[in-house]
Amino acid sequence: MSHKFESGFFVHQAAWHKLGTVLQNPPTTEQAIVEAGLNWRVIEEPLYQVEGNSSEIILKKKLRRDRDQAFLGIVKHDYTPLQNEEAFRWFDPLLSRGGVQLEAAGSLKGGKRIWILAKLINTEAEIISGDIVLWDAYNSITEWLDHQREALAEARLFSTWFGSGARLRTKAHQVALAMLNDAPDAHPSASYTLSYRSTQSASTLA
Repeated sequence: MSHKFESGFFVHQAAWHKLGTVLQNPPTTEQAIVEAGLNWRVIEEPLYQVEGNSSEIILKKKLRRDRDQAFLGIVKHDYTPLQNEEAFRWFDPLLSRGGVQLEAAGSLKGGKRIWILAKLINTEAEIISGDIVLWDAYNSITEWLDHQREALAEARLFSTWFGSGARLRTKAHQVALAMLNDAPDAHPSASYTLSYRSTQSASTLA
């Protein structure tokens, strides 16, 4: 995946490909978007189909990056792009409460793939008797997805973040939570514990 890397940052330690900027301290969202090279906006250009009597119908939209006019893709006419600053702003309430810090962010494939990674810190979760079996089952799937499924590390990482690996991880989490919620003697906080642990596991991918 290193050949698809465009820009990004990592806190304290570089990723395996040694690309991007290494920060000594976790950034705010404002700092992160600059350090990751994501301080640009998506602009939209309508694509028309000309009908009889010169009437125009907007069929699709072309997306470009305002910084350099780089082509990002073609989408449906009613698609609304999520701007980078809007995506990063989602983390502000979590950062302000503490216990979460930004770990990495960046751009792949010329801005067509944007990612941001946060990590839970100094957080404890109660281990509920009986939920360890579900956690072990879920963890065995994530272990296989993150470390064994693909032969090449680049393909495995890309799949885990954006591809079928990400979808399988979500499905495994949903199935585990459904089994837990259906259990007649499940503790009310067990669902939170499993959710916390799965989030913590996902936050260690870098």
